[in-house]
Amino acid sequence: MKSVPTLAAEVLRGVHREAVKKPPTEILMVKVSSQVARYLYDFGAKDLEALEHQLNSKIVLRSKDGLEPGAFELSQAPAAS
Repeated sequence: MKSVPTLAAEVLRGVHREAVKKPPTEILMVKVSSQVARYLYDFGAKDLEALEHQLNSKIVLRSKDGLEPGAFELSQAPAAS
């Protein structure tokens, strides 16, 4: 069983890997397990901010019931007009 910090780091790497394959966007919506979302907001803010800077996008985390702790769903929010 992996620790929550390890799972959070894996999610951030996965988000980076998937986001660079997509066209640039202002906002990335990332659905994660509640434990990972809580950890990233409480302890991973600097890592989250660094990823936002790398991707030049705002990352919005949402918890989603039923997701495995290390899984995530990535979607792009439409750009504001």
